[in-house]
Amino acid sequence: MTFKIEIRGMSFFYSDDGTRKYRTLAMAEVYLPDLALTLRDVRLAWSPDRGFVAHAPTSPKTAPSPMIQWYHRGEFAQQLAQELRTMYERMGGKMPVDLSVKEQRAGAAARRIIEKATSRRDHVTGKVIGADPFDDAPIEYMTVPATFHVHEDASDTEAVEGLARTLSVEHQEAARVLG
Repeated sequence: MTFKIEIRGMSFFYSDDGTRKYRTLAMAEVYLPDLALTLRDVRLAWSPDRGFVAHAPTSPKTAPSPMIQWYHRGEFAQQLAQELRTMYERMGGKMPVDLSVKEQRAGAAARRIIEKATSRRDHVTGKVIGADPFDDAPIEYMTVPATFHVHEDASDTEAVEGLARTLSVEHQEAARVLG
């Protein structure tokens, strides 16, 4: 089965960091006239083992599932990848070159060293970890003069009243700080 596919625009993708098994070469806007559907940010990717692949647009990381998806080895995906590759070649895109295993490992190691030096990232979310917001917060100190009276004939009532006074000072201080 052949699909009517129009590529309305394509731009080279220079920001691929090389951390995945495939390289993103270009981003395209694809129009499917039979469905009256426009797909933006369709990625033309290349990997040494699978060749050229058309990846569906991805949703933000906060979305629970992809916006749209298709089977990457299906007829539609293969035809789309072929048309994207043809457009990529006509625009003057350079065909990817297989790197040796040694070159791949050296490049990945260099990237990791640079990434560690420039930013720390959270291991779960991948977001950049900034300065701790509590590092620069001023610490408030308050000195309250305390008077103690020790009586030989002190009763439990006085002890309870003293404890109540102490706790009320702490409550007043907490109320003052919390506003």
